[in-house]
Amino acid sequence: MGSRWAIGCVLAVFVYVWRAWPSLMTTVDDAWISARYAANAAAGHGLVYNAGEPPIEGFTNLLWTLWLALGVLTGLRLDQWMVGSGLVLGGLTVVFGGLLARALVDREHWWVPGIASLLIALDSHHAVVSTNGLESAMFDAAVLGAAWAVLASGGSRPAWRWLAGLSVGLLGAIRPEGFVVGAALVALSATPVLQRTRSVKESFLHDVLPVLVPYGALGIALEIWRVTTYGAWVPNTFAAKAKGGWSTFIDSNLAYLSPDAPFWIASAVLGALALMAGWRDVRRWVLAGAALAVVAIAFRVELWMPGGRLLVPAFLLFAVLVASAATHRFGAVVAGLATLGALISPFTSLETVVRRYDRAHSVVMWNGTAVAAIQLAKHAKPGSWLAIRDAGVLAHFVGTDVLVAELHNRALTQLHPDGADADTFAFTPVDPEIIVLTQARVDTPTIRYGRDRAVLERTTVPYRYLGRVHQHYHRYYDIYVREDSGIPDLPPNVVENHSGPPAPRGARPRTPLLKAPIDR
Repeated sequence: MGSRWAIGCVLAVFVYVWRAWPSLMTTVDDAWISARYAANAAAGHGLVYNAGEPPIEGFTNLLWTLWLALGVLTGLRLDQWMVGSGLVLGGLTVVFGGLLARALVDREHWWVPGIASLLIALDSHHAVVSTNGLESAMFDAAVLGAAWAVLASGGSRPAWRWLAGLSVGLLGAIRPEGFVVGAALVALSATPVLQRTRSVKESFLHDVLPVLVPYGALGIALEIWRVTTYGAWVPNTFAAKAKGGWSTFIDSNLAYLSPDAPFWIASAVLGALALMAGWRDVRRWVLAGAALAVVAIAFRVELWMPGGRLLVPAFLLFAVLVASAATHRFGAVVAGLATLGALISPFTSLETVVRRYDRAHSVVMWNGTAVAAIQLAKHAKPGSWLAIRDAGVLAHFVGTDVLVAELHNRALTQLHPDGADADTFAFTPVDPEIIVLTQARVDTPTIRYGRDRAVLERTTVPYRYLGRVHQHYHRYYDIYVREDSGIPDLPPNVVENHSGPPAPRGARPRTPLLKAPIDR
């Protein structure tokens, strides 16, 4: 079985690389929020968005942000570090999917791990999210890897069991829902009791305790650090994104999922049928429970990201369950249908839907925004302020010497007491050195967002309009600089046009500091 499994695994990884390659050098804007935190950490300022300001945890991926900081310290191009790491971790996810399936079946069923790896490798959602610059691939690999470690280390030397527990404990440091998945994996470690193969006492000492202790210790340590550093039990991103609970996002999330609904529905149905095929195996029910918990937590926020990235871990677990059901007669039919669907999926309209949404919401490096930001960074004086709605690409490439005021009403980098919108005027200077307006079209002449308008209209000194630069599909930025900032014009090749509103000339009464309209 070993050689056949290894060959199948290598082939599945090659399939995954083929699937991930079309979107390899694209990232989402939010990835560069973590990158700015990482750059500040590498510069010795700590995990902060703006050096010298009180820390706010505007990232949801501690270990990934620290990994990006390591990339900054190595001197490599951060976009290459991001997507290269994601590509490798996405391939590791394919491997761990096969290993987890292998741990669920008897060794004579050598083809089962190959089915699991192939289902994961062929999925366009996994391919897209792995290289989007965020922690998706790290979390996906960790979920499958930790589940495999818990199952595979049963009955082995105690040291391996403790290492499995360490992998479970690290899940919460990658993403907050990792704590919930980790709790499910602690329950997974107790399955010898549930299956009545060991006594309660024996199983607790040898199976559960080595997993529970690292999980609990790392979780407590992380929460102590979070509270002492940021003054909160959860990342600020939760306060920014999860306003209103599940009911707030049900309609918008169902609408978001509707274009590729057949994929999600088929995955859920086939997963449920696979569970029925092996219903006596408690381990499979625990893994299904972990998958459903991931879905429930994901629905606490708006699922706008390409590839449905917050739902991918649930799909991966269901893919493993479907593959492992192939040892049963009915389950083999389910696995066969899933494999057939996966093989034809690259040539269907579902593929087009996923890829088109990814192109519409992802940044191609190096775009006009990144080049413009680097030009601004060369000439902006240290301590200058940039006011901008989007906190990613431009805010990162303008450098850590420039302070950034995020104008989004649900700003990840600003506090939201009692779930309120960010108090824009409490942290944005009246006359920031750089003001950036967010636009949706290449030739829009007006201001789109109320907070952008409020910041621009309350200025009291003259500004120059440098022009409009391109970010991605239906995302452009109008860049204004104070006349006394010493910042020259942008390179002509990055300026799309000068369609934006004229630059403010100063010498005007300040606009009353009223709340701008809610931006969406």
